[in-house]
Amino acid sequence: MSNYTPKKYKIKKEYEKLQTVIADVAPNKKDLAERFIREVAYMSVTLEEIKKEYDKNGKAVELFENGSQRMYRENTALKAYNNLIKNYNTTLKQLKDLIPDGQAQLDDLDEFTNRR
Repeated sequence: MSNYTPKKYKIKKEYEKLQTVIADVAPNKKDLAERFIREVAYMSVTLEEIKKEYDKNGKAVELFENGSQRMYRENTALKAYNNLIKNYNTTLKQLKDLIPDGQAQLDDLDEFTNRR
């Protein structure tokens, strides 16, 4: 029995799309670029999952009750999304900085990010 989940499959597909982006990265930076695209692929799929969760529950704030205390707090899915999107954008910028200027791979990366 395989432990290959739908999420892992989606991450693999995203990773494969991003492989072309790092084709012209300097050899001494290739390992770093590989780690970046692995992370970007994971974050991309996870962001989609969080979006679906938020869309399903649909509230920016939720009522939290603890004994007699009642308060509103930010939806945990929205909070996770906001934190992850910051990291995603930072990682994309770092990846983009590894790609030599004027390379077609920059266009590929822009196309990938514009799907969001």
